[in-house]
Amino acid sequence: MVENACADVSSLRKELAAARMQLNEIESGAVATDLIINGVPQAADENLAEVLTKICSAAQHKPPPLRDIFRLRSKEKQNNKHAPVVVKLISSHDRSQLLRSVAMFCKAKKRSLSLSDINMHGYRQLYLHESLPKNLRAVGRGYATNEKRKISVIGEKWLRSVC
Repeated sequence: MVENACADVSSLRKELAAARMQLNEIESGAVATDLIINGVPQAADENLAEVLTKICSAAQHKPPPLRDIFRLRSKEKQNNKHAPVVVKLISSHDRSQLLRSVAMFCKAKKRSLSLSDINMHGYRQLYLHESLPKNLRAVGRGYATNEKRKISVIGEKWLRSVC
């Protein structure tokens, strides 16, 4: 009887692990085409699609087709904290190509992409990275990077960040 209960618990743990992996794959697929841009100042009359076009122009990349582009709600409006911009692209290939182009821009200039590169006032750096599913976002704050600080491992997932 105890042996049966132990076998049942072991079986349930395996099923739970498989269900969690399946959920992670579904959540990752939902954001597989998403890109996050940090550092863009908020403005009352902002045109975020134009900002993305300027970033693409600076990186010498053709603007990819968009599903949507919007700004997340800002939790803090003081200390010059601006809410991130979420870019929903049509394909993950478009996202990868754009990230690659921005990385090549940064490598060629030997510095990060900044507001001045996209003809905006200021010298604040712009950060582009892949979107993570909700269950990995908290983990993403404590990830370890490799020597070049470009790719980070979070469990079995990789987070690419450029510049």
